[in-house]
Amino acid sequence: MSDEGTVSEYLGINITKTSDGGYRLTQPGLAQKILEATGMTQCSPTICPTSSDKPLGSDPKGLDVKYQDKWQYASVVGMLMYLVNSRPEIAFAVHQCARFTHGTNHSHEKAVLRICQYLKGTLDEGLVLRPSKQLQVDCYADADFAGLFSVEDPKDMISVKSRTGYVITFTDCPILWVSKLQTEITLSTLHAEHVALSQSLRDLLPIKNLIGEVMENFSVDKKIKFISKSTVYEDNNGAIRVATCPRLTPTSKFIAVKYHWFRQHVENKDIEIEKVDTKLQKADVFTKSLTGQSFVDSRKLVCGW
Repeated sequence: MSDEGTVSEYLGINITKTSDGGYRLTQPGLAQKILEATGMTQCSPTICPTSSDKPLGSDPKGLDVKYQDKWQYASVVGMLMYLVNSRPEIAFAVHQCARFTHGTNHSHEKAVLRICQYLKGTLDEGLVLRPSKQLQVDCYADADFAGLFSVEDPKDMISVKSRTGYVITFTDCPILWVSKLQTEITLSTLHAEHVALSQSLRDLLPIKNLIGEVMENFSVDKKIKFISKSTVYEDNNGAIRVATCPRLTPTSKFIAVKYHWFRQHVENKDIEIEKVDTKLQKADVFTKSLTGQSFVDSRKLVCGW
């Protein structure tokens, strides 16, 4: 971090120090380019990137309504996906729009412009890193069960797909965040939460092993110890019980065995799964459309501002 901006200029990410000793990652140039591409440089800003608490659907009725402004939907969505590297709080909103790169209609274009309005008011903001002294890799995992059912055709299987969201942290700083639809249909909230938990650990374990090796071989100060145990924070009691139970129960038998591959790591105490209050669940912003103060509070947890 000593050579501020040297590497980041090539990546399009600016790194600056905050008044409290942290580091702020921003991409104001890319955000401005997105506003220019969509003709939104003079738009009115908003406080959140989504306009509704409902997820974005296919909206077949909107296919006959085309937006009048001439801008390339796929190109703008591509830039937004790169902007997510420094703006985790827009990951959910951007992923929703990315689903409709093909078959775009008016409501999808409006959703992109809504994100632009949010960026207009937060051009100089970004991910704030305030590293703690505890060298530990942790994870916050969450899921939204069949959230598309109210907005998609109930006859279409996509309407019952759940969404996985998780963020992996090192020294309490986000290093990886994910917001995506699950690949299979889950049968309950517990099932969806357990799938999200399993998917997050597939990223957590290799990241933890990599950081552990780096710390062991390249750490300047050998007194600094890497904590090999990771804590995974989950806000669903049922998912926690299934993940930590020494055997499958009749009621959880429907959960595929492949989602229990991480059981050995729980038993070996490499991973500890703990309950976290929903208000403190950092992954919440990656699973659903939050508006108003709910979004601001979740953004504070993840982005630090």
